[in-house]
Amino acid sequence: MSLQSKAVLKFEQMFDIIQTEAKSGSAEGGSGVQEQINVDMLAVCNSDGSMQPLRFRFEDEDHELRLARVLEVLSCREIRYVNVEAYSFSCRAKIGEEERILNLRYSVRGHRWWLNHRRYPTARSCDSFHP
Repeated sequence: MSLQSKAVLKFEQMFDIIQTEAKSGSAEGGSGVQEQINVDMLAVCNSDGSMQPLRFRFEDEDHELRLARVLEVLSCREIRYVNVEAYSFSCRAKIGEEERILNLRYSVRGHRWWLNHRRYPTARSCDSFHP
């Protein structure tokens, strides 16, 4: 691994720590606490280079593994910070019997997926949302 690659990787790790610390406080507007949760993702990479999340697994507050199925990708956007490239997917997903609108992110250099937890309360309150 080159020195530049090590520096970029270290910067991404620092950015993830800073971002997690910034989101660990309570969010304004009564939306609850936002946190990043690492997930195991099953996704499809299409021939045109696009990516589509299908299912993911994460550890909940009780340290139990939960499985979620992505029902629909509502939007996908590219996020670029200083040498940090990521993609943000707003998805409608089913976790157990509950449907939720979630924000999943993928780090291109780190090849890592994570969930921005409690981004939206429930799918029922976002029925009028159109990307």
